[in-house]
Amino acid sequence: MRVPPLPPYERVLWEGYASWADHVVLFVFMGAAFLRALLAVRVGDWPTAILYLLAIGFFLSIAALFHYTVYYQISSQRIRIASGLRAVQIREILLGQIRSVTVRRELLNRWFDLGSLEIALRGEHPESVVLKGIPNPDRVKQQVNLLAGLRVTGAPNAMASPQT
Repeated sequence: MRVPPLPPYERVLWEGYASWADHVVLFVFMGAAFLRALLAVRVGDWPTAILYLLAIGFFLSIAALFHYTVYYQISSQRIRIASGLRAVQIREILLGQIRSVTVRRELLNRWFDLGSLEIALRGEHPESVVLKGIPNPDRVKQQVNLLAGLRVTGAPNAMASPQT
């Protein structure tokens, strides 16, 4: 997927597709279909084995579709989300528009240190954008919070005056 280059004064903090491990459920289905295909080959049921192999191809194509149709780029000024197969649509979110960033983790993704970043935007009609399958999402969240000027929860208030 071709994404237009950023201006030279912006540095890229993170970019990439959602992790393959984010589609672990599809890989579980592929593993089950593979075992069933092996069993069918062992008993000589070739039509069933071929159907299971086609199912594996189907699940793999779904995983590839999910993986390659959305590309994320987080820079020092903005977040870019490029989506689509042929006609690529690019959504840009300036870091100043971000109200908060939340990390969501599903059960299986915790094992792979993956998560989704839910980015709540400021405005009259607040909306949120979700970046799925981000590796090490807590580190990426901290970087976005720092660059967006958001106060990090649990951190001491830097503006507080020292106690004497």
